Amino acid sequence: MSGSQVDVLLVAVDGSKGSQQAVSLAGDLAQRMGVSIQLLYAFPNSAAELFGPPGEGMPHEQFKYLNPDNFQVLRDESARKVFDEARALLEPSLQENVQEVLLSGQPREAIIAYAKERENPMILVGRRGLSSIGEMFLGSISQYLVHHAHCPVTVVN
Repeated sequence: MSGSQVDVLLVAVDGSKGSQQAVSLAGDLAQRMGVSIQLLYAFPNSAAELFGPPGEGMPHEQFKYLNPDNFQVLRDESARKVFDEARALLEPSLQENVQEVLLSGQPREAIIAYAKERENPMILVGRRGLSSIGEMFLGSISQYLVHHAHCPVTVVN
């Protein structure tokens, strides 16, 4: 990253209060800095990655997501809901400068990999987000991003 220039705000979203606060801050910063916003939503690669291996805690009603088509529907519906909620927090004047990016894999690795491909990004993330995997991820995504990103990271509390 050259100097302190930021060309794009990468906002990790998951529907949580923390990510909503990150989106609101990104809207304010985008207006002041004249940069675009990319909403990043990371979704696991498989049902086993999301719910755990079959027979090891995956509830019976979630077995249907082992079918790739059903898993794709779950992924698409989840992303649409999160993106719509995030966009609703932004001023109408910003909407044309907002891009939605659906990433595959665990959020922390997917966000870092995506950020590395951007020029002069800044990541915004809530301190605590939602995760179906539970306590293991609470706070760990933001901490991981702070320690591993090659660009500035703002953690919104």
